[in-house]
Amino acid sequence: MNGYLVLLRHSCDDLPVGLFEDYTEARRFARRLKPYPTRAVIGALMVECCTPCNVSIITFACGEPTECEIVKEFTDE
Repeated sequence: MNGYLVLLRHSCDDLPVGLFEDYTEARRFARRLKPYPTRAVIGALMVECCTPCNVSIITFACGEPTECEIVKEFTDE
């Protein structure tokens, strides 16, 4: 299986928030993400998030992760 997993990464949790066959769609989705997950994601994954770090795309080839790209970083301003 090949594809792209979008992760919303926090200091304590990496939240899988999207799975895509197409890189362009995965990147578009990742760039639109806000620092905090939706209530639906929190409920489905049963996590509490407080310290957003970044949004990353993990590339999978033949079912194995092959690359990690940071698309967007969240910094304290």
